[in-house]
Amino acid sequence: MLGAGFTCEPEDARLLGVLPPVIHVRAGAAAATIELIRSEIGGGRLILDRLCQVLLLQVLRDHTSDDPALGPALRAMHDDLRRPWTVPELASVVAMSRSTFFLRFRETTGMTPLDYLYRLRMRHAARLLRDTADTVGSIATASGYRTESAFGAVFKRSTGRTPGEYRNGQ
Repeated sequence: MLGAGFTCEPEDARLLGVLPPVIHVRAGAAAATIELIRSEIGGGRLILDRLCQVLLLQVLRDHTSDDPALGPALRAMHDDLRRPWTVPELASVVAMSRSTFFLRFRETTGMTPLDYLYRLRMRHAARLLRDTADTVGSIATASGYRTESAFGAVFKRSTGRTPGEYRNGQ
């Protein structure tokens, strides 16, 4: 048996709000990751942290995929952050009307589909700024923004800091 807890930024915690407080993960896709975590206990902290992040992503993906009404739309957003998603496009992914999808999504996650996408993009961008040396322009593109200036404005509104300030820890 393996137990894990996660400390995260408030923005990330909101995204993780789609998960119940306790999740039983059955052997399967996550089994290999769990074995790697077991083998790293007592070893390098950085590797253990990354493996736990991978496990969390696997659990999040598997949990949301279990909801036939939302899973495919959530996977689509996670798999293609660059795409300029609209609510009608996401609703069509799950063969629902726009209004039914919108209400079901908000009821399940506590946020609208586009708010979820916005938060997902900002979390992704923050991780890239923190963990890579990629240019702000390439991070903007990878996060679904057409221009660096549009990305910078949205990122600052989201975090209170410009991408450069965030990267430099200011």
